[in-house]
Amino acid sequence: MFVGQSEHSIDQQGRVALPVSYRGELSDAKLVLVKGYFEKCLWLFETTEYGKMIDPFTDTVFDERKRGMVRYFTGSADHVELDSAKRFRISPEKQEFAELDKRVLFVGAANHIELWNPAEFETYMEEIDVGKLTEELMGQAAS
Repeated sequence: MFVGQSEHSIDQQGRVALPVSYRGELSDAKLVLVKGYFEKCLWLFETTEYGKMIDPFTDTVFDERKRGMVRYFTGSADHVELDSAKRFRISPEKQEFAELDKRVLFVGAANHIELWNPAEFETYMEEIDVGKLTEELMGQAAS
């Protein structure tokens, strides 16, 4: 399970080091980097978890909505390889999408890692009302 936050620099080649706290779980894993769907961030998945995420949309080719979701998540995905320094490259397209410049904030999100522009993440978190969300979500769970 991925938890915590870690801020890192992006070098001129678009490479960033995987935080030390995530290396143990991902040292030999095959990784996929995909555009986030709901916010302007990137999602980094271990391939098996990525498959679980898109699996609900792949059960039929006869549903236009599901085909659209599969196209979004597979078309915007890149396989990620870690170099000997545990760095990986973020394409210019993905850097632009997530508004990443010189810094990237890694945020553990349980089954994946999110990559954010640090200022964008701070703004996002300031706008969240955790108490209200908890009440709403717990109310849904009780229903």
